[in-house]
Amino acid sequence: MKHIDQIPDFKALADPLHNLRCEIAANKQEEEALQVELSQLRTSAADSGENAWESYLRDQPDALARRDELRAKIAKLQARNRSLEEALEAGQNDVKRLSSCLSKQPCQQARPLVAVEIKTIHAALDQITEANQKVAGGSELLV
Repeated sequence: MKHIDQIPDFKALADPLHNLRCEIAANKQEEEALQVELSQLRTSAADSGENAWESYLRDQPDALARRDELRAKIAKLQARNRSLEEALEAGQNDVKRLSSCLSKQPCQQARPLVAVEIKTIHAALDQITEANQKVAGGSELLV
């Protein structure tokens, strides 16, 4: 019997699922890094006591632009991850269906053999019952 990882249909599903999980993990790490950078920008602006107007007057609108850029990247990553999570869930459902089918195959292969053995056992039990009836019927003659 082959291990499930060696079955081509399963492998065709398992590899893309692995790639999805890796991409989701990488996106989450990138999002966390962007969140940290965004919080540092907010903290440095708050620590300096400047507002957007003062920052603009000092020709440093880059902090505002960078915050907007970080927020946009974070939103894009979150949207991508939602899409990937949906794909992952659908893929996992396909794997469940496939593994269910694969687990039924050995049973379906064994069923005819078991049925033959059951018929053999029934035939033997019928012979035993018949022999018991003959013995029981013959014991009346002995009395």
